[in-house]
Amino acid sequence: RMAEPIAALIHESRHLLREHAHVSAALLEKRDALATHEESVREIQAQMLQHSSLRARVCRVQALVGEQKAVSRGLERDLKDLRRMAMIDIDQNENKDARLVEEAVQHYRRAKAALASVAAYRSRLAE
Repeated sequence: RMAEPIAALIHESRHLLREHAHVSAALLEKRDALATHEESVREIQAQMLQHSSLRARVCRVQALVGEQKAVSRGLERDLKDLRRMAMIDIDQNENKDARLVEEAVQHYRRAKAALASVAAYRSRLAE
């Protein structure tokens, strides 16, 4: 009489052990999937941080380029003024002191060199 309930209990316990094994295997798969997902999230966060850093660097470079363009425009205006002044000086002082003309030419050359320097700087920024 006792053998039947014991056999049923043994059968039930084997069934529960098999079910437990299946549940454990499923949990291990879920854990591995979660670990993979967490790693992907960390990679995406690292990429976002890198992107943010690059965006900040781009903004700084754009600000520098803007400043250099403003300086360049100012130098171009100065250069035009100096050219005009040099031409006026030459026209008005053809027979006067050549030193004034030479000063205007020196100003022109310095402004032209400064403009070339700005252009070289802009070229390096563009790289």
